Amino acid sequence: MALTLTQQIRAQVERASHVLIAFKKQPTLDDVATAAALRLWLQGINKPVDVVCDGFTVPNQLAWLEGVDTFKPRLENLQKFIISLDTSGTEVDSFSYSAEGDKLNIYVTPKAGSFTDKHVKMKNADYRYDLIFTVGTPDLASLGKVFEDSTEFFHQVPIINIDFNPNNESYGQINAVEVNAVASSEIVYQLLKVTNGDNGKDLKPNLTTSLLTGMIAATESFRQANVTPHALAAAGELMEHGADREAIVAKLYKNRSLATLNLWGRVLSRLHTELDGKLIWAQLAANDFIESQSAAEDLPAVVDELISSVPGIKVVVLIYQTADGKLKAILRTLKGDNALYLSRSFTPLGDKSLASFKIEGNDLAMAAEAVVASVKRNMANGKK
Repeated sequence: MALTLTQQIRAQVERASHVLIAFKKQPTLDDVATAAALRLWLQGINKPVDVVCDGFTVPNQLAWLEGVDTFKPRLENLQKFIISLDTSGTEVDSFSYSAEGDKLNIYVTPKAGSFTDKHVKMKNADYRYDLIFTVGTPDLASLGKVFEDSTEFFHQVPIINIDFNPNNESYGQINAVEVNAVASSEIVYQLLKVTNGDNGKDLKPNLTTSLLTGMIAATESFRQANVTPHALAAAGELMEHGADREAIVAKLYKNRSLATLNLWGRVLSRLHTELDGKLIWAQLAANDFIESQSAAEDLPAVVDELISSVPGIKVVVLIYQTADGKLKAILRTLKGDNALYLSRSFTPLGDKSLASFKIEGNDLAMAAEAVVASVKRNMANGKK
């Protein structure tokens, strides 16, 4: 009889000696919270685990979440390269090495006789990790340099792919892709309920807190139209198992940094509405970040504030200028619109709810005009 999805995952985890969790270069809060929960679960069953995301910095909204400060911005120490020297004919008298430009020179002196290239063998050791979880990552290319610099690793090591995005390419050996879920954290909770064999009752509060945080962040505190009775039931169970919804909401939405609040004020003063309030957008110059002592990393929190403050919106677009003059944008959708489709003219990264992209040129006003016009056209086409 074929193994169920949860049985397959459990079998892979039991065989693994060291697990890697990876998620896309521009993650959502749900990605981060889900990875934190998986890390806690694996640690709880005594599995060594690391979490990596290309260029990762801890989101201000999740700085309080257990374990996120251990996430790595790059994949390191992935595989040892072994150089073996046959010493059956003579012992080693001395050993040393030196760096010379881009080369590492290794010096071995025998006690008698000599060594030749026939005495030397080279090979790669096994990879440090023997199982990979990916979270909220539609394809391996979305991992950025984590994948680009280690493609063979991702093609040779088993992958458990967890996502709720219908655009996911199902690239894993095991694919837990549930398009009816509202968040990757919801999927992980349902898997752990079965995998642990206790219907979730033994899940620790720190783990259930991470999972509920992901669900709340992905659904704007369950205000999005795609929230299902199944998701609400899962949230209720997580609270029964120790997750504190009120504390999570306070930390996600109420305890904003002064920099975020200053930036929010600047966005409000530049806010434009289109399509009877369904689309709102603003543009920010590099000087806006300097004067508000904020950064582009604060923009998702500003978007969350807009969503909670402005009724009836479906799409939020923020077009901004970086310190070096480059133009970028983030686009957030609610109520079923596809962020990647709406921003398709600009080769976006992200998922259905949040996309980011670069804009050619250096004129902020012209860039904003082009982005808004393109988004409006795509909204009119109505693809979900």
